Amino acid sequence: MPKQKQSKKSPKEERKHHEDNSMYFKIDLPLELRKEILKTAIEVTQLLKRHEGFKGLRHLRAETYQDFNKIYKEIDVLSRKLRTKDLPVIKRVREEIKKAEVQEQKPVHVVQHPESVNARPETERPRLHISEEDRLDSELREIQRRLHSLDM
Repeated sequence: MPKQKQSKKSPKEERKHHEDNSMYFKIDLPLELRKEILKTAIEVTQLLKRHEGFKGLRHLRAETYQDFNKIYKEIDVLSRKLRTKDLPVIKRVREEIKKAEVQEQKPVHVVQHPESVNARPETERPRLHISEEDRLDSELREIQRRLHSLDM
């Protein structure tokens, strides 16, 4: 069997074919439609912003759990050391109790642990999520500006 030649369409024929498949719609009240689209975009941006806030809280919660586990392990190690040491003689215990009572009467200066000084305050959010929220805020302001310009 002889091979059949494949016919190539000229660019004009391709454009003609493409134009035949095109459809156009008339939109009634295009300004109202644009306003509704912008309002929807505002709502979506606000939802994204809330989502970023939740992600920040999730990250903060994970850090808090890590800190808690670290401190718990330290307490566990110290309690094991205490159990393995010989307990002091009763005379010593009485003397230590008296010393503790005297120290309680004196004002106590609180010394912060070096790890707690470096720890983040609970209200501070991670930097990575702040920039994402700032980006969403600016996008939200831009969409609202465009919506107000349509109202005028």
